[in-house]
Amino acid sequence: MLQAATSVIAIVVSVAALVISVAFGRRQMRQASSYSTAQVAMEMLTRESRSELFMESEDYIIHRLAKEHSPEQGVLALPLNIRKHVQRIAYYYSDLAILTIYGGVSQDLVVTTVHRPVVRAWTILEPYIEAERRKLGSDRYFNFFEHLASICATADVVGMHNRLGLRTFDKPVAARANPDAAQPPDATTAKP
Repeated sequence: MLQAATSVIAIVVSVAALVISVAFGRRQMRQASSYSTAQVAMEMLTRESRSELFMESEDYIIHRLAKEHSPEQGVLALPLNIRKHVQRIAYYYSDLAILTIYGGVSQDLVVTTVHRPVVRAWTILEPYIEAERRKLGSDRYFNFFEHLASICATADVVGMHNRLGLRTFDKPVAARANPDAAQPPDATTAKP
């Protein structure tokens, strides 16, 4: 009888150890996955948007696209050398939106980081995307990009920054470093 009780206790302890091991293993896998997703998000937020290709595409869209190509043709009918700029920017913001929607990265992090550029890009590209949607007969073309732009356009970014405790200087750094330095002329008193 003592031997049977000992065997039962050994089995219970073994099962408990197995359950604990599985629980810890799952927890470590979730943490590793979360870390990996955060790495991807930070890579996108920092390296991609600061790359020369991205900046060239952004510059083209902001300064030349509307002057050189009518939005009526949509996106896919644009020449490849132009379409690549549009798609690079639109897919970038779509990917960020997907990461926020599926919980890979905080929506607040993305919104406080890219709110102005995403709204500016959407404002310029919306007529091209809408034309493409009409041609495709679907309102889903670049809908993740639109989602992020919509969130950014209505976000209280100042309030978000305040909640983060971001600090600012009360006057320019140069003026604090040398209080006797000449101040730039006021716009109302500057001469043309």
